[in-house]
Amino acid sequence: MLKVIRLTAVLFAMFFVVSTSIVSAPSIDDTIKTDIVVVFNPKIKSMQHTAVALLPFVYNKADGTEVSFQKTVTENYRGAFETYFIKTGFDIIDRDQIDKILNEQQFAMTGISKDDQKRLGKLLNADSLVIAQLNNYDMVPVSGTESVSKGLLSPSGDRKYNGYIALTLKAIHVETGVLIWKMNLSATITDMPGNNYSAYYDRALKRICSEAVDMFIREYGKLK
Repeated sequence: MLKVIRLTAVLFAMFFVVSTSIVSAPSIDDTIKTDIVVVFNPKIKSMQHTAVALLPFVYNKADGTEVSFQKTVTENYRGAFETYFIKTGFDIIDRDQIDKILNEQQFAMTGISKDDQKRLGKLLNADSLVIAQLNNYDMVPVSGTESVSKGLLSPSGDRKYNGYIALTLKAIHVETGVLIWKMNLSATITDMPGNNYSAYYDRALKRICSEAVDMFIREYGKLK
């Protein structure tokens, strides 16, 4: 009888340890905190604006990463936002068509002039151009302050990191050059493992895009 009691106690202890670890293990979403701001021009509905060209995102951070890596990151962000922004019901112009015209006409994405905006809008049959900048894409060890230059250095798998994303998007009315809406999106990721950091960044990206578009749809519906 004593042996049975001891075995039961051991099994109970094992079950308790396993159960505790399962319950307390945080999910990826638990490590992500988002901050979303969406602002509209009050006159937006008096202007044609629903044919939208989502221009290539600009990597607006001098962190020493390779140009090819920056392009990969910004195109990933552009594609993710486009996927969710379709939910607005606006007419989203195909990215391949946009990029083809940009290359043919040799438009620069930084410092695009009002005249160029009009010309590009006409070529694309767009009412509004969305210009976006990735302002922060950092990764810092929890136990230190040195940043990890992604694309140049792989983070250590046995360390924990905090990640930071900041993105700004603004829509310009093609005909007038007026700003018609703007979004500031950011996410902070805490205690992500170095050997799986990409899964955390991907989830944070989906979160900020999804939450931003949901807020856009909700607030846009309130406008008169």
